[in-house]
Amino acid sequence: MKKILKEYSTLIILLGFFLLYLLYKRTNDMIVYLGANYILYISVTFFLVLSSLVCWKKGMFSSGRMLETLLIIMFCSYAASVLLLMPFNWLNVEFFSKSSHLESVRCEVTGISKRRMSRGMYIDVLGEQTFIRGFRPFFNLVENEQLEISDLEVKVKYRSGIFNSIILTELDLIRK
Repeated sequence: MKKILKEYSTLIILLGFFLLYLLYKRTNDMIVYLGANYILYISVTFFLVLSSLVCWKKGMFSSGRMLETLLIIMFCSYAASVLLLMPFNWLNVEFFSKSSHLESVRCEVTGISKRRMSRGMYIDVLGEQTFIRGFRPFFNLVENEQLEISDLEVKVKYRSGIFNSIILTELDLIRK
């Protein structure tokens, strides 16, 4: 058993990181960062440097498995960033946004994805295009009534978070 675990340890670790990525995407759906998501970029860069130094110290670059080492570094740095951002996003939604007022804005629907794996819509929220996933009742409305995207708007209620983020709390589909 130990031999099998040791042989497939990299695959098991990568699978675990992939599952963390899926969890992160679900928690991050309703948070929109206006402008760039600097927190993610800084944390990924930090963990890239840190994991590269760890691999350098362990001599993984000279072992002849350069591609595997680079993949481990990339996945480890992204997974560490995701682990760091999951509680940060939760705090942003649960605490920091609660102190701001609920605001409302009408947003243009810029696209709808009807694919099975990524069903959702693209909306323009305060100048930032974002993708909202899920099986919401208005997707059926759009598909059944054959409405055009240009005929639709979304009324978004949101709260301001920290680091130039907004937390979407409610979405209502409106015909123009």
